[in-house]
Amino acid sequence: SEEIRMRQITQLEKLREKDRQAKYVSKDDLVIVWEDDSLVVVDKPSGVLTVASEEGIPSLAQCVFENTRNSFSSYDRMVIHRLGTDTSGLM
Repeated sequence: SEEIRMRQITQLEKLREKDRQAKYVSKDDLVIVWEDDSLVVVDKPSGVLTVASEEGIPSLAQCVFENTRNSFSSYDRMVIHRLGTDTSGLM
């Protein structure tokens, strides 16, 4: 129904607004725990998005892709799991 659709749109906008407030991760903030020719493991700090919901929002994935030595094509770069913005841990 229209009411359900409007509630979904409202909830999605709230989530996007929270995403826009995510912390920026610089190269200096990036903690690489493991890196080889096919895998990169990093320590995700709390307050950082794993993957951006829209262009222009900072994310850990973007920081890793821009600052690691791996030369994979964009088709080979992928996040294999995600942690919530407020959650920290290895990825």
